[in-house]
Amino acid sequence: QAAREGTAEVGLAVMASTFTIVAVFIPVVFMRGASGRFYKELGITVIVSVLLSLFVSFTLDPMLSSRFMRVVRKKGRIGEKDPASPSPPLPLFRSSALFYERILTWSLDHRGKVLYGAGVIFLLSLLLIPVIGSEFLPTPDSGEFSILLELPLGSTINQMNDVVYDVEEFLDANWNKSCIPCRDIEYIFPIIGSASGVERTEIKIKLKPPSQRKMSQDEIIARLRKDFPKFPGLRVAFIPVGAFGEEVQESPILLHIRGEKLEVLRSLANDAFKVFSETPGTADIKILSARGRQEFQVKIDQKKVADFGLGVKEVATTIRSMVEGVIPAKLREGGYEHDIRVHIQESERRTTEDLGKLTILSPKGEKLQLQDVATFGYSSGVTRIERLNRTHQVTIASQVAEGRSLGEVVEDLRLRLAQLDFPPGYTYTFGSQVRQMVESFRSLYFALFLSIVFIYMVLASQFGSFIHPFTIMFSLPLAIPGALLALFLGNQTLNMMSLIGMILLMGLVTKNAILLIEFAMTLKEQGLSRREAVSSAASIRLRPILMTSLTTIFGTIPLAIGLGSEFEIRQPMAIAIIGGMLSSTLLTLVVIPLVYTLIDEKIEAWKKSSFKYQMSGGV
Repeated sequence: QAAREGTAEVGLAVMASTFTIVAVFIPVVFMRGASGRFYKELGITVIVSVLLSLFVSFTLDPMLSSRFMRVVRKKGRIGEKDPASPSPPLPLFRSSALFYERILTWSLDHRGKVLYGAGVIFLLSLLLIPVIGSEFLPTPDSGEFSILLELPLGSTINQMNDVVYDVEEFLDANWNKSCIPCRDIEYIFPIIGSASGVERTEIKIKLKPPSQRKMSQDEIIARLRKDFPKFPGLRVAFIPVGAFGEEVQESPILLHIRGEKLEVLRSLANDAFKVFSETPGTADIKILSARGRQEFQVKIDQKKVADFGLGVKEVATTIRSMVEGVIPAKLREGGYEHDIRVHIQESERRTTEDLGKLTILSPKGEKLQLQDVATFGYSSGVTRIERLNRTHQVTIASQVAEGRSLGEVVEDLRLRLAQLDFPPGYTYTFGSQVRQMVESFRSLYFALFLSIVFIYMVLASQFGSFIHPFTIMFSLPLAIPGALLALFLGNQTLNMMSLIGMILLMGLVTKNAILLIEFAMTLKEQGLSRREAVSSAASIRLRPILMTSLTTIFGTIPLAIGLGSEFEIRQPMAIAIIGGMLSSTLLTLVVIPLVYTLIDEKIEAWKKSSFKYQMSGGV
């Protein structure tokens, strides 16, 4: 009988709290973009899990309770309490309950002060948002990163080999005793040269396990970036490993400058490069589109060749035939064919002077030298031309240095770039993780809005009221101060994981308010006054509210303290949940009863005025 009555008593509250969690994650399942692909499985898992737990709580849990729980009978009448409001069995719990009753009594007598204080706490917590900073995803301490080395175009593999040898000596802790972060390196693996040329080399760094080193991966990269040896013309970039084990070859900050003329774009890119260099938090800055390969150019004077009856095409074809050669025939031997290539001897085309003496025959039969109609010289040729929507584009890339978040750096860059004078028709946009962060945050904020709407719809259908769901939903903003403060104290940022933690809070924190308000409404229907009903409901439901909140907090502590590999990805979500649950639980127990009494008073006052209006004949 106790199992049946207990299940019936909490049935509405359990169903309402379960359906609110489902309502929170329905928008998450249907999110689009990178965040949608990332959270779809999480949303489906949570929805299925809570629905199964609802089935278990209505079937298996009452059956097990009826079989294994002992019935405790109290003897005597002295000091006997009402069975409807049993006192907590533990002394600590009993003292906490008495302390809470005193606080609630005082709060009911000073509702304005308490509600004003709760509002001030919420508004002050919003000031932490710019201090916390934002980013797309936290970078895990995977113990692996790469160092990219780039020499000027035209450098030889021997020059790169010498640079790599010096870098290896610098990273060798046994050789370089002064390099403190080098002591945490387990091994290095250089790969000299790449598909783009011998001027580019990647050095893979494997760190010791976190328990065996004194510095984190970000601290090691920051220290190496500061102390890395300088070489003439050498560009160095430190590339961490991404959130899912892949190498992040794309810089987190990409600035795309677009316009019609490449000369103007390069000038604007140089100005933007200076802005990047002066902005705190940027590192490994480079202009991706400005680097050309050195080449030997022959510039033909069209007027001079025309005087000899020649065209540029004939002169260029002659030069190519002499230098590269022509294949007039093939040699067949043993079933194989070999090209017969005819060109001038190598000794006659080694230097610029040799090329200038090349003989060209005009249609009139005149012989002239190439230097009579052309000039020679080395220049930087274009190796990469970017276009987007039929418009030229130049890209600037940058890493984010330790100590600042991606959002903080980008905000500073936006303010500084706004001061540059961009000609009409020339624009700039951010790409890479900046674009992904903006799109994901927009999707998450929209999902949060839909979750709140769905929560109201669920509560309105469960309680049969359009007003009291607002009472319960007052617990939603009470979770924000704790979540933001926890992120601030935990040195975390607003990212995809911390935001999904806040969305999860929207479903979790309403559970406490549902347990409290639903029972207060039941006691009021049984004849208790408004104040007696809310006081009794708060005292009786204190234990289940604390138990459910503490189980949620304890369940997320392993993630918050960083157990497991690459815990940095999930840690912000756990910290946000713990902080939000703490602030929401403490404030809900005090604020929600006050909000209920205020709203219920307004409803009764409206009913009385409406009744008087009807009794007066509508006059």
